[in-house]
Parts: sequence; structure tokens; C-alpha cells
Amino acid sequence: MAKSRKNYCRGCDSMCCRYFTVPLETPEDADDFDAMQWYILHEGISIYVDDEGDWYVNVDVRCRALDDDGRCRIYRRRPDICRDHTAEICERHGDEYDFREHFHNEKELMAYAREFLARREASRKRRSRAAKNAWRRRRATATAASPARRGARRSS
Repeated sequence: MAKSRKNYCRGCDSMCCRYFTVPLETPEDADDFDAMQWYILHEGISIYVDDEGDWYVNVDVRCRALDDDGRCRIYRRRPDICRDHTAEICERHGDEYDFREHFHNEKELMAYAREFLARREASRKRRSRAAKNAWRRRRATATAASPARRGARRSS
């Protein structure tokens, strides 16, 4: 196993050492998308939603520990995240990543934001209308069932 673990990086173009990702909170409003717009305006930044619906900022930047041949100069003292990297999660050996969405620039992100916020507002309005209609039905039912409406007299 040690040999295969050691050799699975041979011939690789160091894909895993040329970017990193940071999780983001799922955006809920225009302010959240505004913050994401700030991220994506920077060079080497993209934002994606994975196949589970989790949001990430992707930073395309080469690790400083890579030498010119794409090998790790600090291999013996590399961070645990590098030590835990296996062929099963490697882009070279593993499955292709599936993205629900992948935004490479401000235009793509903000187009998605406009659609998302419009759908959210339409849903809010539908819920609001449904709640008002339900309230009116309850009130009409309560009013129709009240003794004063049925002509009943109160006894003193």
C-alpha cells in the first residue's frame, strides 16, 4: 500500500496543489450575493455549488511548496490535508466533480442572483397571498358561525 500511495502522484500535473476551496454560507438575500460578487471580482476566483447544494469559493493559486517539476518541496513536513489526500478523492484518479452551478465571473453570478431572488420573491408573494386567503376563509367561517350572524339573541 505504501508503494501505491507514494506512486499515485507520479506523472500528475499537481492539480490538487493549484487551487483550494473555502466553504460559503448558502446565500439567502441580495446582501449575500453582494459579498460573493466582491469575491468573484478578484482574479483566480470562482464560486461553485456542489452536487449536494453546498457553496464554495474556489481560489486558483499554485501552492508555494511546488517546485518547477510539480513536486512538493516540503513533502516530509506537508500539512495533514495533503497527507490525507488519496487516490479516491484525487481529480486525476477519481470521478469528475459535479457542480450544480459554477460561476466564473460576476456576470454569471449576478444573473443567477437575479433569477434566484426573483423566484424567492415570487414564492414569498404566493405564500403571503395563500396566508391572506386562509385568514379570510377562517374569518368568514367564524363570522358565519357566530350567534349574532344567525339571528340568535343573547339572554341576559
